[in-house]
Amino acid sequence: MQSFNRFEAEPWSIDGFAIVNGRLYIDGWAFPEDGNDLTSRFFVNGEPVETAIAIDRPDVAKFFERRNRARDCGFHLEHPVTPSISMLEVHCTSRHDTARVRARNSVFVPLKGAPVERPVPSAEQRFRVIGNRDLDGFLRIGCTDAHKLLTLIRADFPRLREVRALDWGVGCGRIARHTSDLFGSFTGVDIDADNVGWCSANLPGRYETILLRERTQFPSGEFDVIYGVSVFTHLREDIQDLWLDELRRLLRPGGRAYITVHGRTAVEYSCRPAAEIAAAVSRLEREQFFVSNVNHQLDGFVPEPGEYVNVFHHPDYVLRHWRKYFEHIEIIPGYIYTHDLVVVQR
Repeated sequence: MQSFNRFEAEPWSIDGFAIVNGRLYIDGWAFPEDGNDLTSRFFVNGEPVETAIAIDRPDVAKFFERRNRARDCGFHLEHPVTPSISMLEVHCTSRHDTARVRARNSVFVPLKGAPVERPVPSAEQRFRVIGNRDLDGFLRIGCTDAHKLLTLIRADFPRLREVRALDWGVGCGRIARHTSDLFGSFTGVDIDADNVGWCSANLPGRYETILLRERTQFPSGEFDVIYGVSVFTHLREDIQDLWLDELRRLLRPGGRAYITVHGRTAVEYSCRPAAEIAAAVSRLEREQFFVSNVNHQLDGFVPEPGEYVNVFHHPDYVLRHWRKYFEHIEIIPGYIYTHDLVVVQR
């Protein structure tokens, strides 16, 4: 079995999070880096964490047999938190990150204000978006994904209030609840009409239901920015190509789309036996693009449930095939947790 000192990207994870009497407590895991002590890597809102304790994690190592020193990844963090803070950024430094992708190793936690005080969708609506019914995860991970995207979008479009944005695959507003009132104009679309209706009733912006195999009714060049998290991860190749062409049409010249795909990081973090992961990595290298199985999360809420599948993209495939539609392509492995982020420009 081939082993690795480091995967291409190494997202870290929080297992437990609490604030008690003005003190933050976090338990989780992050793979160690040679020459970079795990317990000195963490920052809370830019400050070095006050207390960091390393913990042995054989449970994590069980799922990452290919990663050397995987069991040396556990941590317990403690840090004071003032009542005035509305959001936390917990950052785990990595020597492999550039300034542009720094947010890849940050977790953002909303504490108060509009994102957490707005109504929340039902457990079933959340399940169709994230595959579970955990409300804390829905809010925390949604906030994290939103701010990772916003970090890049702000770098590319500093005047956010002048930006016309489209949330492609808005679901029940997992990300939109954190972004919809920040842009000059905001539109969300999805094939799940029930979730679109919930967004329309509870979040700022305009929301519309779209069909899987039909183009939208928006004018060409309608948007400066389009983002789509976990959409191309579920589309067969012919439907993918339809939407690559449609996203190009919807972007104004110079506009950018920020879109996630399942790549090698998603395979390595799939919590399967090492032999199965190695086989999936080999398949990805060999086929470049493949459908692994049908995804049943949207059954009963979309006209063509069998068309909603789980898909994996090799970066070479993205660079080759998507070049037919976009002039600029940037791939950031593991930027949205285990998803690779593809930034394209018309």
